[in-house]
Amino acid sequence: MNIGQLEHVVEAIRFSSFALAAKARHTSPQALSKAVSDLERELGVKLFERTGRSVEATPFAREFEKKARHVLLEFEQLRRFPATFFAESSENRSFCLAISDSSFRGLILTEQDFTPLRDESGFNVDLYRASSDSCLSAIRQDIADAAILPGPVDEVGLLCFPVHRSHASVIVDKRWPLGMGGTVSLAEIGDRPIACPRDIRFVRPYIESQFQARGLVPRFQFVEPTLNGFLSFLGNGGVVFIRKGGSIPKDVAGICEIDLRDGDSFAIPFFLVCKAGCPPEMIELIIAFFREKLG
Repeated sequence: MNIGQLEHVVEAIRFSSFALAAKARHTSPQALSKAVSDLERELGVKLFERTGRSVEATPFAREFEKKARHVLLEFEQLRRFPATFFAESSENRSFCLAISDSSFRGLILTEQDFTPLRDESGFNVDLYRASSDSCLSAIRQDIADAAILPGPVDEVGLLCFPVHRSHASVIVDKRWPLGMGGTVSLAEIGDRPIACPRDIRFVRPYIESQFQARGLVPRFQFVEPTLNGFLSFLGNGGVVFIRKGGSIPKDVAGICEIDLRDGDSFAIPFFLVCKAGCPPEMIELIIAFFREKLG
């Protein structure tokens, strides 16, 4: 088993094609197919079902790929270790972290929350807050070094690591019936206008799927991204999904945060996404920071 074989398997699973995987790996389909076959013989397990021009990964192969990705990251970190070890003082090094954190409403973390990360890493950490699509574009264009996104990304050249799950609650106006109880169900919310999540790429489909799984259709409505627009929407009976405990003006008179009932409770997963060349020490620090800070 070697690194090249692992990279072949990862790309073949991504494309479901030896030909396309070979193109991405800058080799021939025959060479890639042989390398995969050699690995299958070594493991004693079939990784792919060959069906004409396409290939389909076996259940074993999909689990094998997850471990292979971690091995490839460790190898990249090892390859970069000499440059990292002998690097000059980190005082002037900068790192841009893009955050798509307005998934419901409100911020996951404030600027001040990142002070410990800056102090521990030795990097000047700059924050770039934007939509998920903008965060991904920033990584592709080398504007940002990494991003925290409310959903996984499977893209050639990008690494993706789970860092946190944000539980959902809702904000309502206290004058409406929903504001008078301790918890609320999705069925009770379903007949009211729901503020469309700002994150269209990941979060809206995720919230929508929670309703659909219960035979419900959410009534999403776009809300002006201002405090007045927010309060006016709530005053007319609207419901706003937020990250439970997130930074949002819940202390404004007349509104309250309500938990979802146990049977309807859900959480949206957040991931760290970066290029393979991202400083490995920062990857580890960011993952540890989010898991410790957000629990």
